[in-house]
Amino acid sequence: MNTRGLGTIGLAAVLSMAAALACGGPTEQAQECAAGGSADEGLFAQHFDRMEFSSGGPPTGEGGQVFGPAEDVVVLAATKSETTTRFCVQERGRTSKVMYDQAQTLPAGDNEINLGPFGEQGDYVVRVLLNGALVKNLIFTVS
Repeated sequence: MNTRGLGTIGLAAVLSMAAALACGGPTEQAQECAAGGSADEGLFAQHFDRMEFSSGGPPTGEGGQVFGPAEDVVVLAATKSETTTRFCVQERGRTSKVMYDQAQTLPAGDNEINLGPFGEQGDYVVRVLLNGALVKNLIFTVS
């Protein structure tokens, strides 16, 4: 049996798969979550009375709210009516990696959304989306 030909075929298959994965890029959903920009304050006001962190230490200016590595990041959202809201947490700066991406149906009234702990020290942003539109950016730091 000629094993030299099989090695060449195997290498070609691996290279083809790697090229296909590299060209595919991030999914549309991940791109939407990672898209920055200004929040639509008008759309936010139609659906929410307020939104803020309900846990963590006091804000520190540019770094936002401060959380410990084992501390749950909790968002308080006061909604005007039932709404499906998507919460994305993304690293700020070097990698912009999406760390959390989940949609939740929130009933009218006060809602606590526990995003869990983010054990790695760094700067993060919670991007809040309604039907694909960015309505709020909440900045926090894990230290």
